[in-house]
Amino acid sequence: MTAFAPVLVVLIAFGVGGAAYLYFEGFGARGRLPSRTLGACLAALRGTSGALLALLLLDLTCARSSGGRRPLVLLDGSLSMTSAGGRGAEAQDSAAAWGEVRRFGEHPVGADSAAPFARSALRSALLAATAMDRPVVIVTDGAIDDARDLPPDLLARAAVRLFPRAEVADVAVLRLEGVEQITLGDTLRIGVELGRAGGAGPAVTLELLGSGTAPLLTRPFTLAPSGGHTVLALPSRTLGAGDHLLSVRVRAVGDAEPHDDLRQLLVRVTPLPGAVLLAAPPDWDARQLYATLRDVAALPVKGYFRLGAAGWRSMEDQRRVPVEEVTRAARGADLLVRGRYAARIDWRKGRRLGKDDRLITMKRPADKNASRVLSARLWQRLPEAITVRQIRARSVRPGFRPRELLLLTTLLDPVLWPMETLLGLYERR
Repeated sequence: MTAFAPVLVVLIAFGVGGAAYLYFEGFGARGRLPSRTLGACLAALRGTSGALLALLLLDLTCARSSGGRRPLVLLDGSLSMTSAGGRGAEAQDSAAAWGEVRRFGEHPVGADSAAPFARSALRSALLAATAMDRPVVIVTDGAIDDARDLPPDLLARAAVRLFPRAEVADVAVLRLEGVEQITLGDTLRIGVELGRAGGAGPAVTLELLGSGTAPLLTRPFTLAPSGGHTVLALPSRTLGAGDHLLSVRVRAVGDAEPHDDLRQLLVRVTPLPGAVLLAAPPDWDARQLYATLRDVAALPVKGYFRLGAAGWRSMEDQRRVPVEEVTRAARGADLLVRGRYAARIDWRKGRRLGKDDRLITMKRPADKNASRVLSARLWQRLPEAITVRQIRARSVRPGFRPRELLLLTTLLDPVLWPMETLLGLYERR
């Protein structure tokens, strides 16, 4: 606004002069002023208006120097500036006195940070600031995460003001590693990476917290001079099925910084696996299929392979598993497929669960040659009849014509698995 103040004043004066000229012109037309006096007034106004117009044109065409504009101050808004030993308040007061303040950094992933940003990422803010043709001042404690990516020529144009952080005893939870989804009955394993600095002691205590106040798991741990890594294992049945927000907290004697002692992880425990993959004998294609399913499936995936007389092993960690676990996983897997010949189905049969939603009984054909895939021995081992759920749903997808689908599934509970949910699962296959 300061740069446009002279122009605004000239425009206002020019408008006032024009209004006065028209006013006196009207007086002359009505004969209220002598012709000599009126001519002098109008001449003065014409001269003043011409001078103001020339001044306005001169002001618009002259280049301005950015030396008079306030500097743009990039203030480090990371956690280290406001944590113990940081000089965040002093840096903020100084930055406000030096120019227009804009914070830089990256937003934290979790909700355990007290500062607006968790990391000191400067590159994008520096590129934007130098493009504004204003003096740039960087205020930081020196811990810049992307310092190697900063353009040297742009960094040389900026003034750097350092507010070093005092070294304090600190033990921090740096990172958590774990699966986002797991099947009920499996063991949840969370990798914990810890950091140690400022002369903090090596003995710490790790706590795994859930929704309650009491820890689900407590474990003592000894850190190396720079930190350490450990794995917390918890049976998923301790949590139960559903979504769980878990927290890992570290406790250490003499820890002066509490803001980095906790990290959170969201885990979903499902009652059944989303897919069960069996390979006997194992091959490269089966391994690749298992890895792809784990990456793209919306539900947990279990995989097992058999090595001859050595028995079954898990595809996840190569551990030996009993055949009962493999059988239980295969039998516990549910089916959701698209049926055919919907027009020939008698919707009066079976038990009604809702509109276009029924439970029916499907019998195994007596002819052993009915299957082209299974051998006669395996065909006879199939149950003689099973109960399935039969659904007729209308699929409406943007860009496609609406279509009517017949779905068959072993997910029999209409409360836990409404028609809309099953249709959504099928369309996400």
